[in-house]
Amino acid sequence: MKITNADSLLSALSLFSADIASDRLLVQGAGGNISFKFADSIFVKASGKHLAEAIEDEIFLELNERTALDNVRRFGTFSSSDIRGEGKLRPSIETPLHVLMPHSVVVHLHAIPVLAHLVKQNGERTMRSLLNTDVDFTWIPYARPGKELAEAVARVISEGQVADVLMLESHGLVIGAPSFAEARQTIELICSKLEVAERLTTHEPDLEALRDLQSLGYSPSSEPSIHQIAMLVDGLEDLREIWAICPDQVVFLGSYPHLYTSIQEFRGERTKNPRPEGPPYAIILGCGVILNSTASQAQIEQLFCFSEVLLRQEDPRDIAVLTQQQIESLVEGDDEKYRISLARQRGAF
Repeated sequence: MKITNADSLLSALSLFSADIASDRLLVQGAGGNISFKFADSIFVKASGKHLAEAIEDEIFLELNERTALDNVRRFGTFSSSDIRGEGKLRPSIETPLHVLMPHSVVVHLHAIPVLAHLVKQNGERTMRSLLNTDVDFTWIPYARPGKELAEAVARVISEGQVADVLMLESHGLVIGAPSFAEARQTIELICSKLEVAERLTTHEPDLEALRDLQSLGYSPSSEPSIHQIAMLVDGLEDLREIWAICPDQVVFLGSYPHLYTSIQEFRGERTKNPRPEGPPYAIILGCGVILNSTASQAQIEQLFCFSEVLLRQEDPRDIAVLTQQQIESLVEGDDEKYRISLARQRGAF
């Protein structure tokens, strides 16, 4: 498709974004971003906006590409003066990454078939073996989203090492392409090569027991895969040790899981500490996952993402979790606090 003006660009960008986001294994909630460079501008998704809503909502911002690139190279981030037009939207935390990539189309996704390998201790080696010579990629060791990640990518670009595909350890996939069609082809190729069969579990959630907690304001999750979080580990320490696998999970679900060994333990704690809202979700080992009315859609999407990544592990102990320092840098970041506030404004499930 030949794009001749900004209006046709935004139309094509919106259609492509909504199409990609229709697959929940590629996009969860407000995660991921897509940008397009046209003339002297770059159009990029605003923070907290959902790619799935690109057709019915204005989710993209326009920035001056030249000045934004200069600022990102010099300071690691863009300036508010780079933004064209007026409004309350804020560019995505990953805007510097999109500015740095030289491609017309840049797609950043937390694609679950890819993320399932990115979180492994031997993730790079496994992915190079599976992708073989079909996909050349540059491996980027974990860096905090935003300025730190942009600086890591800028280093490999300056060294002439950057490929059309970046694999961001414990984070996601970045694809640079000359067109939406070629970006789509690369996404499909990578996911088909990296997808693995989900582990089978013989344990079903105890939905009847979970429904008994409705008097406390909680209901069982409606999604079968989310319940598997409570079924695929042996104990409290096992789940805590593999909890913090990627930035969005930590930002929206917290540094540690709301975890209980039994319904009795959960009921007892809620009886002793009957705060009006309680935790937004609770994982009850061997039983399932429950949600209350304060659980945001962003939190539900991250529970889904975590469960799907977990289901794709032969041995969850092979997961390389984020360090305590990395976790703290995420929960204390102003950009991430802003994303949380936007998720809350969207309302609970």
